[in-house]
Amino acid sequence: INEITCVKYRIGFVGDIMKMNKFNLNFHPDIKYFFKGMDLIVGNLEGVIFNKTCPTLKQAHPEIILSRLEQILSDDTKWLLCLSNNHSEDFSNWQFNESLHLIQNCPKFDVFGRRDVSSVVNNDNDVTISCATQWSNQKTWDYTPQYDNPDNDTKIFLQNLLQNNNFNIFYPHWGFENEKYVRSRYQKNTKALLT
Repeated sequence: INEITCVKYRIGFVGDIMKMNKFNLNFHPDIKYFFKGMDLIVGNLEGVIFNKTCPTLKQAHPEIILSRLEQILSDDTKWLLCLSNNHSEDFSNWQFNESLHLIQNCPKFDVFGRRDVSSVVNNDNDVTISCATQWSNQKTWDYTPQYDNPDNDTKIFLQNLLQNNNFNIFYPHWGFENEKYVRSRYQKNTKALLT
């Protein structure tokens, strides 16, 4: 869109990282090449990290998912995993926080998506990445930030982002897994967020 004369940051984005069940995650060399040279790769980790078997419709990744995701990283690249999605509250608040702390303790990963950590800012304080989810599989949303709900302060949250001097990235979770095209109502909502 814009002619870039001097690249300051390279940020790559992936969509939903779903549980693999009995399969292993391996990246094709072309995928590794595509993300080569990125400073950061942002991905949506659906669910939590939990080494026990879970019901089919709930998302729980074994801890090995982190080492599998590291395969795509070059030396100076880190993952930023978002935990704000419809599966993050499939388990308890305790399990959610355990997952968050487990990821935080891995040197090649950063994490956000808890209600009180809905945004991250880079070291130079000029890029902000914020997240929220539009829906949850559970009846209560106790610990993930949400938007598109008249009872919360989403509009204030978004207005505050627009008033800072940073390059702002909103990384929302919406829609449904395994759909090839974005539903028209989500396209409409996206356009409304941009105005």
